[in-house]
Amino acid sequence: MKNNSNLIKDLNGLLSAARTSYQAMKTDRLSKFLGKINSISDYQKIPPTTKEDFYDFNLSKKFSYVKRSRLDENGKEPILPLTEDDYWRYVESEVGRFKAMGVKKTDRISVVNFTINETIPIVNSLMKLGATYIVTEGDVNLICDDLIKKEVNVIFTYHRMLEKIIEHLESRSLKLALRLVIVTAEPIDDKNLLKKRVKKVLGADLIDTIGTREIGGYAYECPEKNCYHFLDSLYVETVDPETKAVTSKAGELLITPLWRKDLPLIRFATRDLVKLEQKTCSCKVKNNLVFKKVLGRINENVKIGYSMVDLREVYFETKKLINYQYPVIDNLFLRIAPSLNFSLLLSNEKETDILIIFVERSKFNRYLRRKRIITESLSAKFNIGVEIVLLSSNDFSKLSNNKYLDIRYIKKNRIPKYLLKILNQQSMSFDL
Repeated sequence: MKNNSNLIKDLNGLLSAARTSYQAMKTDRLSKFLGKINSISDYQKIPPTTKEDFYDFNLSKKFSYVKRSRLDENGKEPILPLTEDDYWRYVESEVGRFKAMGVKKTDRISVVNFTINETIPIVNSLMKLGATYIVTEGDVNLICDDLIKKEVNVIFTYHRMLEKIIEHLESRSLKLALRLVIVTAEPIDDKNLLKKRVKKVLGADLIDTIGTREIGGYAYECPEKNCYHFLDSLYVETVDPETKAVTSKAGELLITPLWRKDLPLIRFATRDLVKLEQKTCSCKVKNNLVFKKVLGRINENVKIGYSMVDLREVYFETKKLINYQYPVIDNLFLRIAPSLNFSLLLSNEKETDILIIFVERSKFNRYLRRKRIITESLSAKFNIGVEIVLLSSNDFSKLSNNKYLDIRYIKKNRIPKYLLKILNQQSMSFDL
């Protein structure tokens, strides 16, 4: 990270650009705070920027690329465009990330299972670095065939796709001559176990990287220590989630991308909860701040498909749909009642995320006529597949202490046996 005088100069440049560019927003709540600063403490008094600030952004011809954020729980999509200059500065920042993770000019790398919007800047970054980009498409069988035939030695993918590649190769006793596997975006149940499997089956080292759709990659796993480094092209800080005051304790991570000069993101709120520490490794990273892991999210949002869904919204909407006399999730979230009569399961069916609502049959029978209304209304509102499953009182009692269960990233042998039994009884063909 730059020394304070240079950093303040850079931040003042961003604030000046923000004053101009934010005028394109219909709601410019930040303009009065974007004056010149004389110290870092001045900068830290500016309210964080959030995705909500970009709901009504007016695009103009000067923007050449639009980073598409995920839909929120109300179906709104923040629009965070980039000018051509900012786009190539973003690409340069990604080049630095890939270099730091060990990608070389001689590598043949495939970007597996990303959306086209995500793939474009990644490929630009890899080609600018000098690496060879190898296209792989289709189902896991075709992808693995391409990885083998085209002699790919580095892959960048999601954790869930990596698991499918490993399982496919193991079931067919196939081998890949990989050197490095980079994963992102999804939580890893047991990272050390996954690293051993990647080494055994793929012959490669595993590195995890973290980012957001609005900023891109912001941190990567340290090869020496059990922690994550920030990219040097970012200014980072943590604040108390409630007061928004800067804190040295665990807090919400705010990021200012220093590369984003034409349409800056000032103290962008990632909603990731981390505890910043000083680095103790020998890595040649200028920023001496690290964190061990993302401790959680500031809200109850979870990613389902391409949307971020707030489970509190599910709570209120479902309660409204079923009716007040049947408190479907009161004791699930608020713990008011002595026993639960409702539980949520996030799973994956034929590679599509789905929300399963488990309900005790004896208490739901008189609401069967509303089953279709409930599922269709929730599905339309939250842009996800929804299914209601009725359980016996005995089976439902085994779920009674769970707020919700997310088994999309958990290996089958790590799912509780009682839950597997329930799923099997319901003949649910989930990709566990």
